[in-house]
Formats: sequence, C-alpha cells, structure tokens
Amino acid sequence: MGGQAAVRGFAIQTLICLLDALVDGSDWTAVTIEPVTALDKVDILWEFDDGRKKAVQVKSSQNSIGRSHIEGWCKELVADKQAHDYELRLAGPLAAGALTGGDFKGVKVPPPSSIIVQDLIEQAITKLDQYLVSAKIEAVPLTVRTALIDICAAKLIAGSTAAEKIARTSFDGWLLQWITAAYPQAVAARLGANCEVIWGSVNLESPRSGGGPFQLVLPITVYNTGGGAAIVEWFVVIAKSGLDRWLYVADKSIFEGNKRPFTEFVVAPGAYHERDIEFVPAVKDGFRLDAWKLGEYQLELLAKFSTEGVPRAIKTGIVTIDGSHMSLINNSGSIPIRISSLDSFLQTI
Repeated sequence: MGGQAAVRGFAIQTLICLLDALVDGSDWTAVTIEPVTALDKVDILWEFDDGRKKAVQVKSSQNSIGRSHIEGWCKELVADKQAHDYELRLAGPLAAGALTGGDFKGVKVPPPSSIIVQDLIEQAITKLDQYLVSAKIEAVPLTVRTALIDICAAKLIAGSTAAEKIARTSFDGWLLQWITAAYPQAVAARLGANCEVIWGSVNLESPRSGGGPFQLVLPITVYNTGGGAAIVEWFVVIAKSGLDRWLYVADKSIFEGNKRPFTEFVVAPGAYHERDIEFVPAVKDGFRLDAWKLGEYQLELLAKFSTEGVPRAIKTGIVTIDGSHMSLINNSGSIPIRISSLDSFLQTI
C-alpha cells in the first residue's frame, strides 16, 4: 500500500471509530485503536457495560472489494482476538454479490462506508450534533462542531500510537472541556437544563392589606440531575385574568413551619431542594395591586438559574376563584388548589 493510501486508510479507520463512539444510546465504556494482538488484525477494540468486547477490523480500497477478500479478512479477525463480537468495516466499492449469503465466520459485515474522507467527516459532524443534544448540551455552531471532530480525531490518533485504552468518561470529558473553551454558552445551558422544577398546587392566603390581592404559597421542588451544582436565583409568578395581570415575587421560604427571607440557593448534583415559597404582590407598571374577583386566573411560574441568561417558564395552570376563596379576603386562613393540565385535557376528549 502506497504512503497516500496508508494515510487515507488510517484516517478512515479513525473516523469510523469516531462515528461509532457518537452513536446515541450506545453502552460502550472504553475503546482502543490499534490494540496489541497476536496477529495485528484488530484495528478497534470496544468494551461495553456488560463486559462484552467487540473486535473490529477496518478495510478500505479504491478497487472493487470481492467476496474472497471479505472471507479472508473475517477469518483473520476471528483468529486474532478472543472477543464476544466481531465486525468487519469496509470503505469503498463492492463487487456484485460480495455480501450476499454465505458464512463470514460469525463476523458482522455491514454495508460499506464512503472512501471519501470528507464524507465521513460530515457524517461525524452530524452525529456529534445528535450526541450533544442527547447529552442535553445546547446545539453548538457548525464551525465549533467541525473543530471538535478534528480535535477528537487527532486525540484518537495520538492514543493509537501507544494502543491507549480511552474510557467513555474521558471521551465525554474531552467534549465538555473543548466545548467549554470554545462555546461556554452550551455547557451553561446544559447545567440549567438538568434542573427540573416540580410544582403542582398553590395555597391561596389572606391578603396582607385590606383590598389587596391574595398571597400565594407554592410548594416547589427543584431536582438537579446534572453533573454540576445549580444555583436558583429567584422565582416569580404572573397571574392573569383577561387583560389584567398581577406580578408576584418570592418573599419567604417556609420549612417545617419556619419562615425565612427568600434567597438564592444551591442544589447539589443528584440532590433536590423542597420548600414552600411564599409569594407577595410586587409594584410594577402594568400590573394590578387590587383584590382578585370571581372567575378564572392563569398562573405562570418562572425560575431564574444562574447559568441561564433569561428566566425559564416552568408551568402554567388555571385556577377558578369562587365564593369559598373570596372568604379569605376578610378572614385569615389558607385554601389549597391543585394546578394541573389534566382537567383542561379531559374537557377536550
């Protein structure tokens, strides 16, 4: 094989490895390019969650690949490495009927890839986009993804010179590190996106002042399923009835009956923060400060995370105010109301 063909072959091998690494939902835990084997026929060795190993050989040719070639390569691959699964990856044109029927020694031989390196790079760029989305990382610009593919390929090539085993955690770490440096907004969005806010009811309470609107107490739970700490800066509730609007801000955090001024708080990775939050009306142009009347009100909860530039809409629900609720205007007390889209859904079926 000439020098140019050898370089192209190694580039194809590396890009095929990268394409397989970026398959969404794959359970691989480690990969080695050019592992040390007895016959030197294994190009890529994959390891998986359940302990399985897959030995892969990559063959590329500008000439037509015939059935005899495929059978010979499969025989050599199986003889070289004890693995649970075997795969022969081809790049280039196939002879007619080369993959039809017959025994390939238990080796999986999928349809061939393109032999044009740029085609494989473009496929990898597309797969990287899907991989990042599945990891809840905001889509990054094409130029950044292109650079990431170049860097990943270079890193894999560097590892192959020493038959280095690359762990899945290290691979994902590279991506996050490089994205953080090149496009930090994506990772910031990921940290915020991994926080889920659960809100399912509201307690109406007596107004603080005569003639004013109800106070609101919301039981809120924030779950952090991300890999970094999340900071919740504030919550607001917007109540709407027709063209009228009321703005509520978080004023007190209630825990085990004790009220404390609401402040921003941290939710550690894998943890949750559960509190009753007391909201009071805020003075702002365009928002009312008078008492609610009978009728339907739409309540929208918004949360601001430190990693996000704008507040995130959490949930919108409808409450119906009737005579029992209006009794709170002149009497102390609390009336809970469920916030759910179920009732409105049931009315549509």
